[in-house]
Amino acid sequence: MFGDWVKDLKFFHFRRFTHEGIPLVLCRSGWSKQGGFELFLEDETKGEQLWNLIWDAGEQFGIRPGGPNNVERMENFLFSWGSDAGRDCDPYESGIGNYVDLGAEHDFIGKAALKNKRAEGPDRELKGLLIEGGPVDPNPAPVGLRNPNGSYAGQTRIVCHSRKYQRNLGLAVVEVPHNLPGTKVQVETSDGWRPAIVADLPFDL
Repeated sequence: MFGDWVKDLKFFHFRRFTHEGIPLVLCRSGWSKQGGFELFLEDETKGEQLWNLIWDAGEQFGIRPGGPNNVERMENFLFSWGSDAGRDCDPYESGIGNYVDLGAEHDFIGKAALKNKRAEGPDRELKGLLIEGGPVDPNPAPVGLRNPNGSYAGQTRIVCHSRKYQRNLGLAVVEVPHNLPGTKVQVETSDGWRPAIVADLPFDL
C-alpha cells in the first residue's frame, strides 16, 4: 500500500510521511508477533479516508477489523507496561533492560540510578510462569505468588490459558533468588493456589 520501503523500517523505528494527502506516522511496532505496523493519523479529519484506503487495499487478503490479543502477546512476551509491571519496577526488573542505552552521551533523569542498578543486579525480575491444572480464568488484578512453604515469592501480574501451547501461562515479578528458571512456586487463582514453575521470557515451549 505504501511501497517496499516499509519492509526496511527497523524494529520500533518510525517514519513520517504523507499518503494521498493524509499525514501519517508509520511505526514498526504493535501487539502482534507477525511483524506488524502501527499507523498514527496526524489529521483527525482524514480518519474515514484512511480507513477506506486500508480496507480497499486489504480486501483481496481477507482483511477484517480486529484488536489486540492478550494471550498471543503473552505467548510471545510483548511487554505491556502497567499490566506486566508498573512504576514500582525499573527496566531491569521489567525484563526490558536491553532497550536502555546507558552508553549515550546525553544525560537524562535516572541515568545514574540505572547505572547503579545495572551494576548491582535486580532484587526481583519479571519472569514467566508455567501453571499446572485446567484452564485458568483471567485475573482482573495482580494476585499472590508464594513458595511451596507459603513464604512470599513475589507478585503474579497476569495469567492466561494458551491454546497454542495447551497450558496455562503467567507473568510475575519474582523476588531473587526465586526467579531462577525451574524454581517451583505457587500462584493464586480464582479456584485456589496452583503449583507453577518459573520460566525465562520469552517462553521456549
